[in-house]
Amino acid sequence: MTQTAIPTREVATMLGVTETTVKRWADEGILPCVRTPGGHRKFRLTDIVRFAEENGLTVAGTAPPPMSAAQMEQLRAGVALKDHQRIAAVFKEEALQADREGLYELLLYLLKNSLSFPAIADEVIRPAMAEIGLLWEQGKLAVNQEHAATHAVLEALARMAPDLHRRPAKSIAVVCSGPEGELHDVGLRCLAYSLEAEGWQVRYIGTNTPVVDVVGVLRAERPALLCVSVTTVRRKRKLVADLNAIARTARSLGTTFIIGGYGVEELKKLDVRCDHFASGIQDTLAFLKERFQLRPGPRKKQQHAKQLLT
Repeated sequence: MTQTAIPTREVATMLGVTETTVKRWADEGILPCVRTPGGHRKFRLTDIVRFAEENGLTVAGTAPPPMSAAQMEQLRAGVALKDHQRIAAVFKEEALQADREGLYELLLYLLKNSLSFPAIADEVIRPAMAEIGLLWEQGKLAVNQEHAATHAVLEALARMAPDLHRRPAKSIAVVCSGPEGELHDVGLRCLAYSLEAEGWQVRYIGTNTPVVDVVGVLRAERPALLCVSVTTVRRKRKLVADLNAIARTARSLGTTFIIGGYGVEELKKLDVRCDHFASGIQDTLAFLKERFQLRPGPRKKQQHAKQLLT
């Protein structure tokens, strides 16, 4: 999947410089770009974000996706004030419209405004999807509407994933799964994309996976990490038995076992064994940094931003 090609004018707006400066950086090889058949420079979001981080520049957003005036005001205020609740409300409305293109553009807009994807996943997508689920439970939303919203979000996430700023690859394998009966996979997908961006080698086997299959993958691949998402706790006795069977296998192989999702708080009250109950993706990444003693990868030395602008 290719990344979004961003034109010179938009890059200049994002970095707060002139188009001439962006062209000079590109021609000097400082800011990577590709040329169209017509000779126009096009840039990838990952390269822009990396360049900005390495040179002390701030990536500002371009125009937000088309939406109503009320939504636009709420989105701009949410971004300016770092009010994730307002942003989540806008995201929910876009999801309910099953607007895949609008959701994708909204995600890019948030990334360009210096919101990290783990923060977007935890504080925007998660509460928005929880609210949509609640509307369905209350009978205010038809099941086909809930499904359409979920599929639109998943497609927007899949399209956005290549645009995430990626750290150097790690030779650490992780399996992402959900137990049998678990049908919600937005959160698990967000975690998988976050781990891939952090350089992990991700094996995504999906939700609603029978315990025998999860155990089989663990024994065959012996990953360093297993992440399981549980959003709803049903058939408690079977779920606890399945999770503990997975835990025993993980322990025997030296695999770190993390459980996350909305069902975590209830699982904590049951006799479920794991290495960490994660409250969200940011919490998961913080735990892994400590557990695996991860350090940031080496950065390419470049001139300071002030020197680049001269």
